[in-house]
Amino acid sequence: MNYEIDDNKITLTQTFNVPQERVFSAFKNPTIQQWWGPSTYPVTTSDQDFTVGGSWHYCMTGPENEQAWGKAVYDEIDEPNRIVYRDYFSDADGTIDESLPAGKITLSFDEIDDATTTITSVSEYESADAVAELVEMGVIDGVKETWSQLDTLLSES
Repeated sequence: MNYEIDDNKITLTQTFNVPQERVFSAFKNPTIQQWWGPSTYPVTTSDQDFTVGGSWHYCMTGPENEQAWGKAVYDEIDEPNRIVYRDYFSDADGTIDESLPAGKITLSFDEIDDATTTITSVSEYESADAVAELVEMGVIDGVKETWSQLDTLLSES
């Protein structure tokens, strides 16, 4: 995975050796919880509605049973090319935690050939300070591990 931080944006890219449809499908199916997040924080889904205006509400549970809730609200879905969503920290009821950085995430799925796809994720936040806070929380390493797990899942199926 490659990444670049530029002011209030984080751009991440990774190439997968599978067709575009298969990579895109991993983001819309309930199996997302099999590969999302660090391996030491398994994910459970509270609610998932992969439609424009819908959301995915999930919980990552850490090794000491600490919980980190998140919520993605889908603004655009252009299958199999692009997903745009707002990414929030939330509580167990899905209430957004305004004290933590929220971002607009644009995922682009670019097919290189019939068997190779590159994902580009552009995450935009309200400030460079918000980006610094997320980097301090380990978001870059978390995405690296997440996409590594996705790569393993896609190569096995």
